[in-house]
Amino acid sequence: MKIQVYNYCMCGRYVVTGLEHFKARFNISDTLYDTVENQNNYNVAPGQTMPVITHDEKGNHLKNMKWGLVPHWAKDPAIGFKTINARIETIRHKPAFEKPFKTQRILVPASGFYEWKHLGKEKIPYFIHPKDSDIWSFAGLYDIWEEEPFGNKLYSFTIITKQPPKDLMEIHNRMPAIVPKDLEEDWLDETNKDSDKLIKILDQEYTEYDYYQVSNLVNKPINQGPELLKKAS
Repeated sequence: MKIQVYNYCMCGRYVVTGLEHFKARFNISDTLYDTVENQNNYNVAPGQTMPVITHDEKGNHLKNMKWGLVPHWAKDPAIGFKTINARIETIRHKPAFEKPFKTQRILVPASGFYEWKHLGKEKIPYFIHPKDSDIWSFAGLYDIWEEEPFGNKLYSFTIITKQPPKDLMEIHNRMPAIVPKDLEEDWLDETNKDSDKLIKILDQEYTEYDYYQVSNLVNKPINQGPELLKKAS
């Protein structure tokens, strides 16, 4: 399968490591624990299937979903490559995100994300990551698309984005919305119908991050390995 990448859209690439810690970190339920490959991914790109955190009356669950939300009403699942992100400013009104925002909210575990700074014709990649080396929770939404007439179900997700702090704005004008650790349960709670409070969870300024330039190896999604996180020389 050919992976399409939209670098003009934030977040367009991120990193997931430490899956072995997810069960404890996110209080994953024993009863419905999904099997995921315990494999680090240093260059997650749109179209890939990744672990996300969902919630129901039985607790939190780890689910495998495809990055690029395919609305349940879509005629063609290829729309998912255009919906890898959902802007916080319009999330309550866009047809693809309106329903998921109300009842289908998720956490997208990440160790950090990449973004490219434009200097003339040159694109310089940076890695932005938690300052305390903890796992971030990007705010996300999911939907379930059913293939007709076979009934096969596709679970897919999008990452919510917002304006970044001033220093990150020099790199790019969007970043993932990060759910504070103490508010993760509130974000996942499907009974929480107060849209204003949900937006406030995402709209808090986040300062516990660091960033540095990395090599151009990250430009190609096929490239993998911890060397992608090394500081550029």
